[in-house]
Amino acid sequence: MIEESVKLLVPVGVLVFTRYRANPVDGLLVGVAVGTGFAVLETLGYGFVALLASGGDLRTAEAVLLLRGVSSPAAHLAWSGVLAAALWHAHARRWRPRAVARLVAAYVLVVGLHALTDAVSGWVALVAAAAASMALLLWVTHRELVLGRRAVDGGPPARPGSGRPVPITRPSAPAPPVSPTVRLESDGRPSGAVPTDRSEA
Repeated sequence: MIEESVKLLVPVGVLVFTRYRANPVDGLLVGVAVGTGFAVLETLGYGFVALLASGGDLRTAEAVLLLRGVSSPAAHLAWSGVLAAALWHAHARRWRPRAVARLVAAYVLVVGLHALTDAVSGWVALVAAAAASMALLLWVTHRELVLGRRAVDGGPPARPGSGRPVPITRPSAPAPPVSPTVRLESDGRPSGAVPTDRSEA
């Protein structure tokens, strides 16, 4: 719970101090970046502790780094991405009760997955927890992208604070220039043209 709260500090700062706050996909990307960085640092810490505990045995440290290097980044980037997307969604919805409830539910789910991952051990359990977390992240990503695409491709117009991107209207191509109408005389010359043959003058 403490780790998830600490990881939320960066998304909250981005939400408050930048202009990338209208689309939940922006929050998802910020959360994924934060979770990836946190996972790298945590994995290095686990490897260092394993190296010290084993008396400098590199094989033990390598095994820990390999296990954590596969499971930890996938899990942490998924948890932070889901939580940050819910945070952006709540902000876009102007902190309405339903959006806040969704944020709280996402927080409880992420903390539960984190606690489950910390409680299990072994390759199979950790990889399964990481796969479940990534599936959750993919579902949230698909949901946000589908909603955004529907809004752009002709869905109902986005309302301010709805969290859906405003449909992009492309300017129409300019009309081709219209050539001026030229009047022709009975002999085929343009009207007002000066005759070139002296015999005609």
